[in-house]
Amino acid sequence: MEPLSEYQDMFDQIDKEEDGMIYIKDVLFYLKALSNDLDQNKEVNDLFTDYEEKGEKVVDLKGFEEMMKNIKSAGWSKFRQEKGTNISDVDIRAAFKLVDVDKSGEISKIELKMACKYLGKRYGVHDVGAWMDLMQAADSDKNGR
Repeated sequence: MEPLSEYQDMFDQIDKEEDGMIYIKDVLFYLKALSNDLDQNKEVNDLFTDYEEKGEKVVDLKGFEEMMKNIKSAGWSKFRQEKGTNISDVDIRAAFKLVDVDKSGEISKIELKMACKYLGKRYGVHDVGAWMDLMQAADSDKNGR
C-alpha cells in the first residue's frame, strides 16, 4: 500500500485550485503524464476507460485514495523498470519454469518468445530482439536451444 503522504502529495499536485476537490479527468491526465505506457494490461486500460466516462465528476482526498488503490490493484505503476536493473534469480527461475513447456531443461526459440512476453508484462521488457541476440550468443552448439 502506498504511504498516505504520497497520495496526499499527488492529490495536492493535481488540486490546482486548492479546494480539496479534483476532477477525475485531471487525475487521469496526471497519471498518464507519470506513465504514458498505459498498455501495461487490459485491466488497467478498462479501468481508465471507466474513469474517463466519469471525467467531469470530482473527488476529495478519500475518493482519490480509493481510485489509486483500484488503479494500482489493476496493475498500474508510475515506475518504469530502469535500464540495467537486475531481475532476481527467483524471477528468472520462475520464468524459466513457466516457459520450459516441454520440460527439457532448455528453452527453444518459441519458448523464448513466450518468456519475452512474460518479461514484458512483468518488467516492461519489450525488446525481444535483444533477448534473441542473447540467446544466439549463449547457443554454443548452434542448435537453437
